[in-house]
Amino acid sequence: MRRFWLVLALVLAVVALPVAAEAKIGKIVDDRDLVRTGKWSSKASASAWNKTLSKSKVKGAKLTTKESTASGGAVSFQSGPDRGKAQIFVGGVKKATVKTAANKKKTKVVKFTGSGTVVIKVKSPGTKGVYVDYVALNDVGTPPSTTPHPGAGEVIITEWLSNPDVVPPDKGEWFELANVAEDTWNLDGCTITDGEGTSMLSAPDMPGSTTFLFARSSVTADNGGLPAVDGVFNLTLTVTDSLTLTCGATVIDTVAWTTEIDGQTTQLDANHYSAAQNDNAANFCPGTSSYGTGGDLGTPRASNLTCPDGP
Repeated sequence: MRRFWLVLALVLAVVALPVAAEAKIGKIVDDRDLVRTGKWSSKASASAWNKTLSKSKVKGAKLTTKESTASGGAVSFQSGPDRGKAQIFVGGVKKATVKTAANKKKTKVVKFTGSGTVVIKVKSPGTKGVYVDYVALNDVGTPPSTTPHPGAGEVIITEWLSNPDVVPPDKGEWFELANVAEDTWNLDGCTITDGEGTSMLSAPDMPGSTTFLFARSSVTADNGGLPAVDGVFNLTLTVTDSLTLTCGATVIDTVAWTTEIDGQTTQLDANHYSAAQNDNAANFCPGTSSYGTGGDLGTPRASNLTCPDGP
């Protein structure tokens, strides 16, 4: 078994790195991430995406996306008795006037075309106001999962391979997330950021106490024989780099490193799976288990090993 015992120095940060503001395919923007103009309030709703709605009873109040759509999208409202009307503008052009009054509370998804910043404006609030759930950019398909995003520390980064030894980095790099809670989380629309860029994640709902694998390539023949991946990312990991998982405006977890070992992962000790212990560099060590066909060492999509000299 191949080992390179180099000095491993890790600096684990807790501050989010900046996220590039660019249009993403299929991005879901939660109501709380829209810019509010006029009076709006947040309302809990078990049927809403991420369990919240934005409500306004003020004519002319607006919700605006921070980024533009390139190819249309959709706005999700909650309709119900005595609700008002809203207008949808895209790139400054009015696309629709939406009646949200209905006999019973239900979701109403309104599709739109065009490109540019999306604005939802209250045309007439009715008696009970206008309720907005989310905006889908570049996506008019199936409504997103209502499973909530994780909170800070509920999903942690536990292992990564920044320099595969046999397959090319743009095929063989990967990282691993572990759900350290018992709840199921939605990772769609969350982002992973390194020192140079941001990649949006798309994955199935993540059950409690499971491990998910994200790789540069999902093709087993190209990525060194990784097990089935849960999602892909398009960052280039380097010898001095970092990874930050962010969902909405919440930083979920961050790790950073200043060195790497060719063909070996950096892994969190199996006995230290928590957000607090994930901040301690002494709880990490090189991966030593061979996997796949490429000859690299690590435990992709599986529980990590106990570090031989771990605390």
